[in-house]
Amino acid sequence: MHKELPEAFCTRIETQYPGESDKLLDAISNEPNVSLRVNVAKKSVEELGIPIERQVPWCFDGYYLKERPNYTLEPLFHAGVIYPQESSSMFISHVLRSIEQDMPQNPVVLDLCASPGGKSIIVSSWLNGRGYLVSNEVIRQRAWILRENIAKWGGVNSIVTNLMPDDLCKRTGLNVDLMLVDAPCSGEGMFRKDDVAIKEWTPARAQECADRQREILEQAWPMLKAGGYMIYSTCTFNPAENEENVSWLLDNYDAEVVPVNYSEEWGITAKEHSGMAFLPHKVDGEGLFVCLIRKTSGRVCKAPKTKVSSKKYTISEQIQSMIPGKEVYLVNENRLVALPSDTQIAKEMALLAINSDALWCGIPVGEVIKNNIVLADELPLSQGFNVEASTKIAVKKQAALEFLHGDVFDTEGLELTSGRAAVMYDGIPLGFVNVISKGNTVRLNNCYPKEWRIRMRVDL
Repeated sequence: MHKELPEAFCTRIETQYPGESDKLLDAISNEPNVSLRVNVAKKSVEELGIPIERQVPWCFDGYYLKERPNYTLEPLFHAGVIYPQESSSMFISHVLRSIEQDMPQNPVVLDLCASPGGKSIIVSSWLNGRGYLVSNEVIRQRAWILRENIAKWGGVNSIVTNLMPDDLCKRTGLNVDLMLVDAPCSGEGMFRKDDVAIKEWTPARAQECADRQREILEQAWPMLKAGGYMIYSTCTFNPAENEENVSWLLDNYDAEVVPVNYSEEWGITAKEHSGMAFLPHKVDGEGLFVCLIRKTSGRVCKAPKTKVSSKKYTISEQIQSMIPGKEVYLVNENRLVALPSDTQIAKEMALLAINSDALWCGIPVGEVIKNNIVLADELPLSQGFNVEASTKIAVKKQAALEFLHGDVFDTEGLELTSGRAAVMYDGIPLGFVNVISKGNTVRLNNCYPKEWRIRMRVDL
């Protein structure tokens, strides 16, 4: 059964892709593939109990699945071990590898339009503890979703902000080596997966998207260092949002496009200005446009005139053992975060977090309340968390789902002392419970963040 597509869209596709438009439009009615990325910093693909079909060719930790699992009832999804992600968008992983040799030892990266976080966690894996990543999202509600996904993936050098691009520049003076602009678009490339995108599409709305993308690029450009790279992408086929916006950028700023080498077997379509188009009748993925651009010269953001200070905070040996090799900083009146031992990077991250009122920074350690440190609920999910320094409670799948639902599980047979304990499923931390032990009585308080909890029934 063919999807009902807007007539104006079909007419433009026929003009854009003469001789293959029928195949492209037919492909939009086909079932989309199912794919995910594996967080190899937490678990190898061989250890997953999920039926993998084959690897995504342009992403070493991306895989196609035979069928879509119920992610809600999969504890490893909540633990940040797997992340459902559309396969075409994983191409960013290949682009990152192609510019690796041109990056400094500790790259500073900005993912400007980052929610829900798929591309940010690709960058996080690529950085692997080097430099730091700023993931920004303008819409507040989407920024909290971004924060959740960053937290669960567990990268140690990430910051999440919620600012307009020009405000981010003015308030932080951010200058980055690499910028990702996955611009909000008309969504034509997602028609196969999203019927709402089809209903909302009009030629006027597509043009509004193109205009808004230019505004975003204009505000973002000063945050890119001279010699730095921008990965510009959209999930649309619309030339006004893709090649024409690249042309506009080249005409108005000191910039050049950088070709990316890729295998012909991948089915990618070459576009003007070395752009790359993923068309669903040629690739095993959804519609995507990507272009790599280098800034040759031009102005950059200036450091804010009013500077704030950050300071290290002394913690107990027991807490320090949970975050080995990290320094703890106070980033506002009571929030403690663990940052890299590299003092320069740590100071930059701390100041940026303070100046931007960041929603997330580094590894959350906890809050200082009446001179005591209350550990952060998200701490066990970090890749920098040393679980061996914590009390552990190993649970099976049903108990894991009960914990993720916000319930407590049976403690019979467990010898526990009072304090925080990490709930473990399949060797991976899910979160904390607070153990209250009095005599022969043991009670657990569930510390899993309320806004993350499973809302459906979890009886297997």
